[in-house]
Amino acid sequence: MGYRTQYSLELVIPNTAKYQYEDVISDLRSSNEGAERALEEDGSTAEECKWYDHQEDMRAFSRKYPETVFVLKGEGEEAGDLWLRYFYNGKMQNAPAQITYDAFDPAKLS
Repeated sequence: MGYRTQYSLELVIPNTAKYQYEDVISDLRSSNEGAERALEEDGSTAEECKWYDHQEDMRAFSRKYPETVFVLKGEGEEAGDLWLRYFYNGKMQNAPAQITYDAFDPAKLS
């Protein structure tokens, strides 16, 4: 059955780049089956899917556009499984969500 995740992708492209946002996402979707299933043409979520190799795929793909920061967002099927992964020139930073709650404060009671 497998674990399904909703993915979305944002790009931070420098002004000096000779390519457009849509071109990069189109290139990713046409060259990667997982990305094609997971992402719409604008980088939004296409469908909840299994893209187990997204880390390796995005590391490799980010080398093709070394000046661009790729921000892949994921929301897994388990509650609280939210994360961002930043990819830049073949490297990755993992940023899991940190859910916090305010402490009890009687002054906030209504």
